[in-house]
Amino acid sequence: MKECTAAELKEQEDCIAKIKETDACKGMQKNAACAPQCYCTAANIEILEMGASWLSEPCKVTCGSAAGLRASAFTVFAATAVALVAAR
Repeated sequence: MKECTAAELKEQEDCIAKIKETDACKGMQKNAACAPQCYCTAANIEILEMGASWLSEPCKVTCGSAAGLRASAFTVFAATAVALVAAR
């Protein structure tokens, strides 16, 4: 698996900083869209889908779907997953 570069991680920070959604699903979708190709492995996609499945409404997330806004979102989704589990 390719490691994410510092530039990709910086892009992720910038991308996520622009997201001001209050809707949990839309926020997860936009965060997942920020992911670079190096992040979109089967294991990480499973983590994204698992996090989305914890929401009360159906939520489909697509890894790396925002053209030009790609960077690693692993920490964001790990934190989101932990927060969702803690809230249950």
